[in-house]
Amino acid sequence: MNATSPFQNVFSFSEIHKDRIGQLINYIALKQDHLYCTRLIKLLYIIDERSILKLGTPITWMTFYVYEMGPVPEKLWFSIKDGNDVFGEYFDVIEETNTSSSESNIKYRIKPIDQENMSEFSRREKEIVDSVISEFGSVNVDKLIKYLHRDDSLWNQKVKSNNITFDKSSTTTHVIDLSDLIAKDGDKLSLYRDTKLEINLLESL
Repeated sequence: MNATSPFQNVFSFSEIHKDRIGQLINYIALKQDHLYCTRLIKLLYIIDERSILKLGTPITWMTFYVYEMGPVPEKLWFSIKDGNDVFGEYFDVIEETNTSSSESNIKYRIKPIDQENMSEFSRREKEIVDSVISEFGSVNVDKLIKYLHRDDSLWNQKVKSNNITFDKSSTTTHVIDLSDLIAKDGDKLSLYRDTKLEINLLESL
């Protein structure tokens, strides 16, 4: 992606999140053979869900949108598709033709380019990441989609409450609010809100 690309600012990440997300994706790719973008974004979402339930805050702080196939961190998804300039120092993206599909389309394979480095993560955060990889790393994509579409999932609740049908598009502008998972836990909800305010302040500097 060159300097005049109209996507450059749209897909930019603050340094606060760039290092964490880059290290995390490289780590997942080291632990997963033949990791493709579709599986990656589902694992990232599950990691954030598990983290906010256990710690009160997500790990990546990415915004996940309601797509037909599940929650999608739109900014990361388009960044990977359009050149991976943002995270090129952490992992490579290899475009491959999806020959298993009846329609010709491209798959994006995530390839690690560095040794394991989780310096941006606490011990408890790394334990959450490892537990998600252990539980879901070998689950096929169709089952991951089914898991994220389960009746009590935030994705399903958002689809039902907004009467989303995906008849005209497989994407939406509806955002999944992970804090809904801890709405009844006052301590964790306060931590989430305080941390989010702090991050917003740091990003504005």
